[in-house]
Amino acid sequence: AGRILLVEGYLDVITLHQAGIDYAVAASGTALGDSQLEMLFRAAAEVLLCFDGDNAGRHAAWRAVQMTPEHLREGRLLRVLFLPDGEDPDSLVRQHGAAAFESLLPAARPAIDFFLEELQHRHNLAAEDEKALFLHAARDFLKRVSDPILREVYEQRVQDLCGLAPVTRRAAPRVVRKPSRNASQGPSLYKTALRLLLNHPEDPAWQTLDRDLLPFLFDSDPTVKNLAGALDILANMTHLSSHELFAKLSISEHAEVCYALVMTDAGGVEDGASMQLEISGCVARVNQRLAAARSHFISRAADQGGLSALSEQERAEMVRLSRRGRRKDV
Repeated sequence: AGRILLVEGYLDVITLHQAGIDYAVAASGTALGDSQLEMLFRAAAEVLLCFDGDNAGRHAAWRAVQMTPEHLREGRLLRVLFLPDGEDPDSLVRQHGAAAFESLLPAARPAIDFFLEELQHRHNLAAEDEKALFLHAARDFLKRVSDPILREVYEQRVQDLCGLAPVTRRAAPRVVRKPSRNASQGPSLYKTALRLLLNHPEDPAWQTLDRDLLPFLFDSDPTVKNLAGALDILANMTHLSSHELFAKLSISEHAEVCYALVMTDAGGVEDGASMQLEISGCVARVNQRLAAARSHFISRAADQGGLSALSEQERAEMVRLSRRGRRKDV
């Protein structure tokens, strides 16, 4: 659909999906957070926040919009939709049908429009001191908007609302950043694997990663648990796109880590062949570490309890690994 509709309750989602509006998700009864909103934008470029049209709905929208500016980057659309008074998605669809509900979607307003309108209602712009308060609040909000063009458009809007001269632009001073002391170390192998998986879950190399052995590495790096969680989703639902995988992860315990990892990823775009080679090489290195961790576990169990403490499969693995070691020594 190219868009996601966020509603307030699970009952609303069920009714909407039954009516064929399958791009609706619920806020799970909690306030919208940074990680949830970023996950939604990873799944679709347009996010619609749907609220009841009463005072409670407008207050909820006001709270939600407060934390959105940093997520408003180029190519993203965030809109706010208010339903008619006394209606929620469930009641509206049941009484009037899916077509009636979808006919309201074009009325959704840009989130910043809603913010400035509500801010105007809280200040009397005819009074100079209240106009100053309005300007402080509006400018502080707009400074947080990530898209510089979008920010510039609305800064001019604020100037116009207050009857002030157009904003003049100065060239920003160039800031030379010193490389971080740890920059040369790079991310761990498992963070690299998780980043590649989140962005390219369709690559067939992931099917060759021995995910059943990942628990042997849980203590070595906390990222391995998040990698295992993403691979479990992929195993149960094949042919997922990156957006679809993020949508599934957004309601899991792994959402925060995956969101932070993708947000800090500064890697360049590579061609398809190079990316396939990088993924297959990464999977091969992970499998090598998994095999080593499994071998260490079996050897330690044998040392502590003797060969009788091992299962038949574990004894066979130990023999195979010892033969491999002898061949390497020749």
